[in-house]
Amino acid sequence: MAHTDNAAARFVDSHLDAGRADKPAFREVDGEQRTLTYGALAHGSGRAAAAMQAAGLRREERAAMLLLDTNDYPQLFWGALKAGVVAVPLNTLLSASIYDVILRDSRASALFVSAALYDTVAPVLGDNPCLRTIVVVGGAAPAGTISYDDFMAGDEP
Repeated sequence: MAHTDNAAARFVDSHLDAGRADKPAFREVDGEQRTLTYGALAHGSGRAAAAMQAAGLRREERAAMLLLDTNDYPQLFWGALKAGVVAVPLNTLLSASIYDVILRDSRASALFVSAALYDTVAPVLGDNPCLRTIVVVGGAAPAGTISYDDFMAGDEP
């Protein structure tokens, strides 16, 4: 696998070349421990990159990420980098008014938000001039949003 100057190639894909595809890259703990291997992370981040491109996210556009520490988070984060999209991780403990400022200042074109956090940020999403895509991770997608499963359902990269 040829690596470029893309950080995802260095920090994710290089582990495949080194024979660590089956080694843990991320552990999700919420009463039950789930492990994401480097192989699964490379595959999932590739799928996320392809889904972002299919959704019309272009290089250097921003994707805000208001996500809990689940296995979906690193796949979306590294997928954004693979697609050339700028990931904007957001603190999960802020108020709607602060999210509004950050989303507007960053000019995020997309927001990936955990279902458990959606109600906190929802009041400020309707009049944001830049947001085109809102993906809800880990739950039902309210009107005007898309579920993570539907977002990722496209063709394999």
